[in-house]
Amino acid sequence: MNILLAFKAEPDAGMLAEKEWQAAAQGKSGPDISLLRSLLGADEQAAAALLLAQRKNGTSMSLTALSMGDERAHHRNAVTRGKPCQSSRLRKL
Repeated sequence: MNILLAFKAEPDAGMLAEKEWQAAAQGKSGPDISLLRSLLGADEQAAAALLLAQRKNGTSMSLTALSMGDERAHHRNAVTRGKPCQSSRLRKL
């Protein structure tokens, strides 16, 4: 069985200092995540672990991970509910 795990890398919020969390909680500003490393989210990690655990049952499988970047898309045409639209929130793969 071949499995494709597509995910969007998430900022590692565990790298933030406590003072940044406190400032965000007081409503001054959100934590600056621009310099944080990106990694696989906890949900995706759990899903991959559950799938790969099936190998213990003798199931032959391979897992391929595809990371979707967080760069802005150059082409902003999209289809939303079957209708073309312009979106500045599209991300490129």
